[in-house]
Amino acid sequence: MKNHIYTITCTHTKDKEGNTVDSEPTFQFESYQHDSIEDILAKLSDKHYFNDKKDLIRFIVGLKIMSSAMMHNRSSDFVRQLEPHFKEMMNIIKGRKPKNTNK
Repeated sequence: MKNHIYTITCTHTKDKEGNTVDSEPTFQFESYQHDSIEDILAKLSDKHYFNDKKDLIRFIVGLKIMSSAMMHNRSSDFVRQLEPHFKEMMNIIKGRKPKNTNK
C-alpha cells in the first residue's frame, strides 16, 4: 500500500518553569499515513472545530499518529477496548450519523 511518510520529531525545549532545555530530539519516528495531513487540514479548516489553526494541526497530527499506532496493534486488548470510542469520534469528526448499536 502506498503511504505518505511523515517524520515526527519531539524535542524538549522548555521545562515546567519556562527554562530553556538544551537537548537532542527526545523522540523521532516515521508515521505512515494513507491520507495527506495537508488535505485533512484543508477539509477541516472550514468546520471551525478549534479557535486556533495551530490547535487544529496539533489535533490532526495527534489523531493520525494515534490511529496509525492503533492500526498496527489491532489485536491488542487495549486497542480493542478503544476501538468503538475511536470509531464514534471519527464519525463525529467526519459528520457522519452514528450507527444504531441497539440490536
